[in-house]
Amino acid sequence: MSKVTGMVSPTQIGFGVRRAAEAEAYAARIYVAPLQPGQAFLKLDFANAFNTLSRDAILNYVATDLPEILNFAKVCVRFDF
Repeated sequence: MSKVTGMVSPTQIGFGVRRAAEAEAYAARIYVAPLQPGQAFLKLDFANAFNTLSRDAILNYVATDLPEILNFAKVCVRFDF
């Protein structure tokens, strides 16, 4: 998946990187450690990313840049939960 990792970094820092979640948790602990009483660390995600893009646009992108996983992508984006 190094091809995909290069395409999505640096915005998706954990994708395709070994032990990335552990590194992110460690970085958060370093940031939180010096906080004083009354201070907080808050991480918000205001968007449901799955529903922000056109499924057809996703498939077109995959067909162009990652044709080797196109069939898998079709199954994933066409499946209604």
